[in-house]
Amino acid sequence: MRTAVLGLLLGGLLGLLAACGSPDPTSTPVAPAGGADAPDTREAWEVQWDELQVKAREEGELVIIGGSAAVVYRPLFKFFGDKYGIKVRSSGGSSRELVDRILAERNAGRFTIDLFISGLGTSLERLVPNGVLQPVERLLFLPDVIDLSNWEGNRRRFVDPGGEYIISYAATAGSGIEASWYNTNLLTTEDVRSISSVWDYLDKDWSFVTTPPTDPGASGGWTSRWWAPDVGPEWVEAWIRNPNVTWLTDARAIQDGLVRGSFDLEIMTAGVGGEFERLQELAAPIANIDQDPIIRDQWRDINFMSGTASGDIVSAVDRPLNPNAQQLLLNWWLSHEGQTQRHILTTDRNPSPTLRDDVTEWGNTLPEERREPGKEYAFIEDTPGYDPVQGLEDMAALWDSIHR
Repeated sequence: MRTAVLGLLLGGLLGLLAACGSPDPTSTPVAPAGGADAPDTREAWEVQWDELQVKAREEGELVIIGGSAAVVYRPLFKFFGDKYGIKVRSSGGSSRELVDRILAERNAGRFTIDLFISGLGTSLERLVPNGVLQPVERLLFLPDVIDLSNWEGNRRRFVDPGGEYIISYAATAGSGIEASWYNTNLLTTEDVRSISSVWDYLDKDWSFVTTPPTDPGASGGWTSRWWAPDVGPEWVEAWIRNPNVTWLTDARAIQDGLVRGSFDLEIMTAGVGGEFERLQELAAPIANIDQDPIIRDQWRDINFMSGTASGDIVSAVDRPLNPNAQQLLLNWWLSHEGQTQRHILTTDRNPSPTLRDDVTEWGNTLPEERREPGKEYAFIEDTPGYDPVQGLEDMAALWDSIHR
């Protein structure tokens, strides 16, 4: 009898203790008594993400170089750095000079950068052939990044021929292929509304300023025209032969010339977009034809997206200085939060709309450059035979044959 009573009392006490100690499924697991580790209920990607943050903070920094995007994205990089405790150093400059530096350092056995963001031409012509870049896909693992249903066309966009090294995460879209700025003292609204196709430019007796396809900063835009539906090599050649074009590579000369009235309209110039927007806000006599809804509505050429500018693409350097910080930023940058903050925090220029379909905060993107629901767009990389390297070589040869 005594044994039975003691058994019942002990059983009841153990049951009460068990009930009082039942774990809350929403709480952080606590290691059981005795120092043994509790089972880790996190998914594999969560473990990897947490470990990556720790390792990246130990590295302490991230080094990014490139074109103008490396500068205008500094607020975004600061947001990331503050969030994860990493100092991000980003600097911009001439694409040609930056690549000269990278190749010289690597020949000397020095590896000093993590990410490269610049126009497409320089990366294709020099970084990819010299083995400077590594495949991007193998660095991505966040679920909302690798889930292709979150991306336009249910696919990830690469703009190098092999689809490995240069990822495009944003693109401008619209019915107007040439978002040209014009001098409002020289051209009227009726003048610019007479344009409904890229071919109409060739019929105008206007004074144009353009950056040649041999310039690294402009080569990405020219590549888009070379492969774009309804444009192509025939239009490019006709434009290169256009006697009304002044060819300039100096961004300040292009800006001053248009504002002061030396040119009626700029088309396919390099490094001037953000500055034109600033000058327009300061009441300079300039406007962008793509700001006119009538032009967009009447455009006859096929709708297409272009995602090859320095602010649209990113490459991961092989043998990076800070591999963990490199991978951390790359995953965050392509995430829902990263692309949303890119829209919001980029203020020195209007960023291209993200290629993510699940981002709904458009921030400082231009309405005319966003994809319209239900409208189909051609993407340049999908053009049959797309080969940007060969296109650049063919355009350079064409340019030399005409402008020797």
